[in-house]
Amino acid sequence: MEKISNIVGKRLNQHKIGDSARASEAIFKANQYLSQWLKCEYEDARAYKLKDGILWVGTGNATWSQEVWSVSNSLLKKMQEEYGKDYIKKICIRSGVK
Repeated sequence: MEKISNIVGKRLNQHKIGDSARASEAIFKANQYLSQWLKCEYEDARAYKLKDGILWVGTGNATWSQEVWSVSNSLLKKMQEEYGKDYIKKICIRSGVK
């Protein structure tokens, strides 16, 4: 008899929900690191999208973009350790995203 977790995993992957859930988890984790390292609020800097191996981080202004840039290599390394180098390939930062 097949385990329920295997059945659920197959169904999620059939409907592409598994990919979406994994991306949401990675975005949540990136936001935890940003908040912890930069002591910033959600409006100041936040990861908001993961698509095609690119983690998008939006900032409230150019100052926060510089702050995110200063930790971007550490963030990328940490995320790649947790999710793999093929899953998260780079980080892009956009200023003025709220």
